[in-house]
Amino acid sequence: MNIFFRRLVVGVASVCLVGCNAGMQPLVQPSSKSSPSIGPLTSSQIEKHRELATERLAVKLDVAIPIFDAGLNSDTSKGDAENVWPELRRAEAIRFSWKLKEALERTGYFSTVRVVPDRNATAELYVLGRIIESTGEDVELGLQVYDITGKDLVTSNRTMNFGFLSKVAGQALREKSFSHSVDQNFFSDIRNKGKDSYQPIFDQSAKYVTSLLKEVSTQEANGLRNISELRFATSMSNEAFSGHLIPGEDGIISLASMPSENDATLKKVRSIRVRDQLFVDKLQAEYQAFDQKFAKTHNVWQQQTLVEASARSKARGKAAGQAIGAVLLLGLAIAAGQAAQDSSQNYDSIGASAGVMGAAVAGVGAIEMIGNSMQSSKEAEMHNDLIKELGQSVDLEVAPKVVAFEETQAELVGTASEQFAQWRAFLKKIYELEKTPDRQL
Repeated sequence: MNIFFRRLVVGVASVCLVGCNAGMQPLVQPSSKSSPSIGPLTSSQIEKHRELATERLAVKLDVAIPIFDAGLNSDTSKGDAENVWPELRRAEAIRFSWKLKEALERTGYFSTVRVVPDRNATAELYVLGRIIESTGEDVELGLQVYDITGKDLVTSNRTMNFGFLSKVAGQALREKSFSHSVDQNFFSDIRNKGKDSYQPIFDQSAKYVTSLLKEVSTQEANGLRNISELRFATSMSNEAFSGHLIPGEDGIISLASMPSENDATLKKVRSIRVRDQLFVDKLQAEYQAFDQKFAKTHNVWQQQTLVEASARSKARGKAAGQAIGAVLLLGLAIAAGQAAQDSSQNYDSIGASAGVMGAAVAGVGAIEMIGNSMQSSKEAEMHNDLIKELGQSVDLEVAPKVVAFEETQAELVGTASEQFAQWRAFLKKIYELEKTPDRQL
């Protein structure tokens, strides 16, 4: 199925959902069909709103944001694509993950929001991001949102009672895209000092994520917390805890039961999980430090890119205009030459002379404009090369870490994702040691 048809299906689904939502009744009904709902609410209506708000916020969920997909394919990873620089993209993948974390935290809707190296981290909700485009001037992100059961919240929100659409549209429904264009005068406006030019796209994304959760009840939220705990427990001992979870045919996991609160094995797992959360919390400080360091570089890159992109655009426009003008003058030169030839054949010496003169002038003008067009094209290419050079100046480093618990320690090396995998293996080792009754760490 081609992408056009998938987008068409998504559009139809959206229209259907708008129609469905239009049929929903508001909380405060107007006195008649023709009168609007205006004026202060009654005390009972205010209390109802308060109860609903308390219900929604009674159980706040943890959110994990794995480092964004940088959007690099076989071409872009080699730096072959225009306006795509692998080093910059990989750095932006970390920065964008952090910016989304900050935006989600500001909503006050969640318990903890953490940036994590990959999808193996433990949380109730997962927001997966992908950089579709980031040129300094234009940015586009794609988001997918899942809960710990494996449920796709984006598709679920879009299809509602039209589940068949998810089979027809496929991947197109699983990702919600957001885009933003930076005004070329953004950095010259003193009111924007200290602001991030990409901030609107993260605010839009955070608002959308929270909208997906407004119908989650306290019971459902508690269920997600329980499943999250058991998913972590199975990573320590699948044999001891897998029986409490039911994998569905659709890949969605449901809760069968919870172990007893006095279960000794569960207590050990909870102790280990606290250590895991502390480790991930320490990662937040590192991601924040990286963001603060990279923000300055990214800010300078954006400012220069906007200037260079504007200059390049003007140079290309100038080159195109000069090229068109050259074509027109060449046409005039040819027409004038033909007129001179016709006048000569008709013994019109004045007309022939004028035709020759016109052809010469037009020809010289055309040659000059062609030269100017080539020069403008070279200027545009120069600006493009400068943008590439700015993008290639970014580099990433991941320092080794030494972690220790009492007498046991390990060195974590490699990328952040590799270090996180080594950390989980280290936790498994701690868990195995703590299974021995007389072994205390």
